[in-house]
Amino acid sequence: MLRIIDTSKNILANTTSFYSNNNAVFADMCNAADFPSQSYLEEAGYSLNFSIKKLYKTLHGIFPKVAWRKLVSNNQGAGKWKFTLQMAAHGRLLTRDRISKWGIQTSLDCPLCEQDQGSIQYLFFDCMTAGNIWRKLLAWQGVHRPPMNWTEELQWATRFCKGRSRGAEMHRISIAAAVHYVWQEKNYRIFQSTRRSEATILRRNIQEVYYKASLVPKLACYVVQFNSYPT
Repeated sequence: MLRIIDTSKNILANTTSFYSNNNAVFADMCNAADFPSQSYLEEAGYSLNFSIKKLYKTLHGIFPKVAWRKLVSNNQGAGKWKFTLQMAAHGRLLTRDRISKWGIQTSLDCPLCEQDQGSIQYLFFDCMTAGNIWRKLLAWQGVHRPPMNWTEELQWATRFCKGRSRGAEMHRISIAAAVHYVWQEKNYRIFQSTRRSEATILRRNIQEVYYKASLVPKLACYVVQFNSYPT
């Protein structure tokens, strides 16, 4: 054990010495008038005051942030809910219309209502089955409006639920749960040939959202008023 500790100390001392010596070498090089690569070092983030953070930002680059990012990053829902929500927001869920573009022969009908093409825009929440679930889940929170297609739902949530109010946090959790359980039901019907009723899916949504919200100190008292199922 003592040998391991001594070895670790020697490695740390050699690393510190190497960095100090090379930092001095780079300082001499950067101060040299004929050193042509000084601009490249500075562009890469290396200077006399070297910063890992600055180097990371330089290599990573600057990209525009998506408007709906706080729906995921500030969401108190389950991790798998947020993952499904993020995939849906990026339009990366493997819906039937996307699979058909790969040349795979499959039915284009929505697996839930079997009335229209099962795209992301339709599934969340133009589909009659998914739309009924979402409409009742909205009413359960006190939001009385009809469901919209996916793009409009994202825009609405981004506009009205980006703050830190309890209502905004409840909506972020609810939309993540709704997207996840609708997607789960779609997979159940395709891959397991099992079907759950709208009432069953809605009750599962409400139970899980209520439980997750009750674990958040800010929402623990607020969520008590929602301790019932919508009619």
